[in-house]
Amino acid sequence: MWILLLLQTTFASTVLVKAPQSDIYTYQVFLENSDSKRPSDMDLACADRDDLARLYTSANDNFINGSLEKAKKEFSQISELKWNCDWKIKEREQIVNSIVRLSQIETSQEIQKILLQSAVDFDATCELDKKLYPPPIIALYEELKKNATTTIISTAKYYDTFTKILRNGRAYPVHKKTLRIPNGMARFTFVSDSHQFKTIVLSAGDLQNTTIASSALIEGDCKSFEFKKPLSWKEPAQLFFSAECIVEQPTSTLVATGDFNPITSVASNPIEQQLQLDSSSQKPNWIERNYLWVGAALVGAVLISSEMSKRNGTQTVITPTNSANSN
Repeated sequence: MWILLLLQTTFASTVLVKAPQSDIYTYQVFLENSDSKRPSDMDLACADRDDLARLYTSANDNFINGSLEKAKKEFSQISELKWNCDWKIKEREQIVNSIVRLSQIETSQEIQKILLQSAVDFDATCELDKKLYPPPIIALYEELKKNATTTIISTAKYYDTFTKILRNGRAYPVHKKTLRIPNGMARFTFVSDSHQFKTIVLSAGDLQNTTIASSALIEGDCKSFEFKKPLSWKEPAQLFFSAECIVEQPTSTLVATGDFNPITSVASNPIEQQLQLDSSSQKPNWIERNYLWVGAALVGAVLISSEMSKRNGTQTVITPTNSANSN
């Protein structure tokens, strides 16, 4: 089974979805020994990502070449995108710099301060390039950052459902008992390995008093279930009920009913099918014909075995002895 496990996961590019009732420890150990990834580690789709990159390039070009009217319009368009996506760090920096550029163009000191405060509220971790902005802008921005306030929220009500919270794209893990969240309006996305992602725009103070509810991605058990795959997911998926029941390549919405026995579905795995075919024919055995893959698998098995031996003596590698394909 070591060889089968290694070969099954070596070329995998799947999202392993956890059934809400499955054991979190078993799920985590299985992930550690496979190439599957958590739903909570996926890159979230963003329809405005290309627009941000295009606008940012054009706005800076107009700002440098003297077309301040066009630059202001495009920087304003960028600022309006700030809550549209769960942005990556470079994108958050582009949004912050666009808002700061707006404040630099603005003639009213009052509006200038409001804009800089909104940049700090969006992501106070972003550092401004002192070569790009005049000293008064830098000084005011740093002062606002220094005086930025936060709210401490408890994660107890999120722990069983979500794995982390994204604030404008910046991740906060929920395994800590409390989180210190910057105040100000923001986009919060709650991501999970077992439930639908949930996005809401509000302040940290309001978040503290808000209940975030989300429906499970999988309803039912290994014998009868429904998988609600989000339309934005492009990657293939596997459903994890237990080490003995992993459903491969389910359809986006699938109800498996009746006398469904995962043990009878082992042969649906292409490697298992090949082994059964070889054992029933007179062809050279599978290992002889695939000695290169087997050699790589054995080397990998030794490495994994060595790593696992360093861990708690009661921990073992979870081997999916039964894989149920629902197609």
